[in-house]
Amino acid sequence: MYAGRQYDIIENMAPLDISLMPRSTNKHHLENTLQLESEIKLWQENLEKLLNSQKDYMHAVYHWLKLHIIQIEIDEKDTPSSPQKMTTPPVYILCRAWRSSLDRIPGTLAIHALKAFSSLMHDLSNHQSEELRQKKKLESLKKDLEKKEQLLNAHEIKYKEKWAAEGIGGSDEVGQDGGGPHSSSLKERERMVKLLKDAVESENLKYEQMCSKSGIMALNSLEKGLPPVLKAMRDFADSVLQCYTELESIAAMNGASVPRIAY
Repeated sequence: MYAGRQYDIIENMAPLDISLMPRSTNKHHLENTLQLESEIKLWQENLEKLLNSQKDYMHAVYHWLKLHIIQIEIDEKDTPSSPQKMTTPPVYILCRAWRSSLDRIPGTLAIHALKAFSSLMHDLSNHQSEELRQKKKLESLKKDLEKKEQLLNAHEIKYKEKWAAEGIGGSDEVGQDGGGPHSSSLKERERMVKLLKDAVESENLKYEQMCSKSGIMALNSLEKGLPPVLKAMRDFADSVLQCYTELESIAAMNGASVPRIAY
């Protein structure tokens, strides 16, 4: 089965190298993550529908036969030679075995594996979204810093021209009126630029850490989420194959002509 082959391939793969992961997240990465998360959820929902619909169908057929076909109920008190047992229709025997077989198929394990994988992708998409918001915030701070640095440079040039015209050569020649290089206005602008530089540095560090975490989360999502899904689907497919092979044998034993199905 394809799931088994995929599981064998991924189990024998060399560990993924985190250095090959994207250094940062862009909108296309997030879109792909959201798409994968959506497809996994759809896979899980369809698998649940498949199992539930088959069980509901067999439950309905089984009980319809019990209610509408005469003499199909087997009384536990009857002897093995009871005529009532001899009249049990083959289709009832097949449906009873089919109904029992469906309960043994490990569909719940496959569904739980898909849910776990979907949860990992959901956490990754949330983190990638936060990373993109952080990137936008950092870019906004950098633009603000650039503007304030330009204004500060313009004021420094303005003051230097003013000091040159007035013959003020340095801070020692500046009076107490605040007209020199250490004027309150210039100091305030320098303070604001310093605060912005510190904020940019802090937010940039936060952004780099988020980028690194995104790569690790993406890697872990594949290494921890995908193999259990493939293993569970392999076991599920094997169990389904065994189930219908046994049902085919039961049908043949009861005189039904069953076409062979190539798996």
